[in-house]
Amino acid sequence: MPTKATTPLGPLRLAIRTYSRKRHALVDARKTYAPKYNRFGTTEHNAKIVIFSILGLNALVYLCWGIGQERLRLAGDDHFIGFMQRHFVTSLANYEEHRYWTLLTSCFSQMTTIHLAFNMFALYSFGVPVVQLMGARPFLIFYTLAGITSSIVSLVGQRFRMTMGNPRTVNRQSGSVGASGAVLATLTLFAMVYPSSKILLVFIPVNSQAAIAVLAAYDLVNLFKNPNSLIDSAGHLGGTMFGLGYYYLLLKPLITRL
Repeated sequence: MPTKATTPLGPLRLAIRTYSRKRHALVDARKTYAPKYNRFGTTEHNAKIVIFSILGLNALVYLCWGIGQERLRLAGDDHFIGFMQRHFVTSLANYEEHRYWTLLTSCFSQMTTIHLAFNMFALYSFGVPVVQLMGARPFLIFYTLAGITSSIVSLVGQRFRMTMGNPRTVNRQSGSVGASGAVLATLTLFAMVYPSSKILLVFIPVNSQAAIAVLAAYDLVNLFKNPNSLIDSAGHLGGTMFGLGYYYLLLKPLITRL
């Protein structure tokens, strides 16, 4: 079954530079929000536990895909790979067959090493300071809802691709996997909270908010110009918009009141 490998980097190959002022920015944020900051933040140690737990879940599902592929290759046994396709892929077929949990489980599902590596590197780079700011429980809620939202938008995109693309290459059995939507939501939130931060976009230092705008513009163009693309631009846009909405509707008003 053709499955789109979604990554927040897409063909732009977003290389993430560890921002040297990230820790300083977080300290500034704590000073700004003091003395009430500790009411909703957490320590770097706890933040890393949260992020590594998410990384572990993604790695576990990745290993399951590998087991399924090996069983199919060595023994012609497609039962396990079929199980993974039914329960860890966002697709119109799974949705129409009422497997709604795939809206979430697909967000922990990467089938290739490069896909897993890029997504998890991005999540670790930007997720730790975001968890430090928000706290563990609020971040987990944010991350879960971001993933579900991106999956829903991905389904809308799949329906759009069916009407605009080649019916021989687009069908209800194809779907989307990957943490990209939730990771992009996290990256977007990071960029909004720390607007002076920089990342490498095609090896060029770019303001993080400008990078988000560039990636969103690419996904928007790709969605309409290349409906048969293997990049889930709809899911990417869903994650980005969720991150923006969460910041402006929930996080920014909270920060302003403190």
